Amino acid sequence: MAIGYAAVKHQVETDVLGHVQAMEPIMEEEMAKLVAKHKCIKEGRVHGLAGGFDVCDKHGRFINQTHEAPQPIIRQTMFEEGLISIVKGHHVHCCPPLII
Repeated sequence: MAIGYAAVKHQVETDVLGHVQAMEPIMEEEMAKLVAKHKCIKEGRVHGLAGGFDVCDKHGRFINQTHEAPQPIIRQTMFEEGLISIVKGHHVHCCPPLII
């Protein structure tokens, strides 16, 4: 209980929620840049500092459905570039390190 209380107290005292709300427009802007730059990204969405994007083929179709296993190449390529993320079907979850 003491650890939980200390964590919540710190979040309130340092206004973590206010910081997230201030950073959301930056996250939205960066997600829009990714969508514009990469033809394989069909759409990107952001809520707070959590975001995600949908991967598609060259015809704009999702590479697979959300309930299907993700394409191994996505996870492998991200890992090789030092990125770790949750990949579910055609959707890749992303967020910045929360220490920002």
